Amino acid sequence: MEKIPKQQMILISKGDTKIGAYNSMIIFKSGDQFIHELKNGEGMLYEVAEDLINPLRLIDTLSSEQVKKHK
Repeated sequence: MEKIPKQQMILISKGDTKIGAYNSMIIFKSGDQFIHELKNGEGMLYEVAEDLINPLRLIDTLSSEQVKKHK
């Protein structure tokens, strides 16, 4: 998977409450893998499946050191 450059943060909110933010919109295809990095630096490795009910499959949990290797 190619590295996506960081873009301007886009806030996701509901009323006055900030729900979250994302750096970019990415379109995935079945079989692609990505890492969801948590605030503490740890992450989760997912694979996109061709399943409308469960489109993401958790492959592994990653330490902050493992996440840094993928950056």
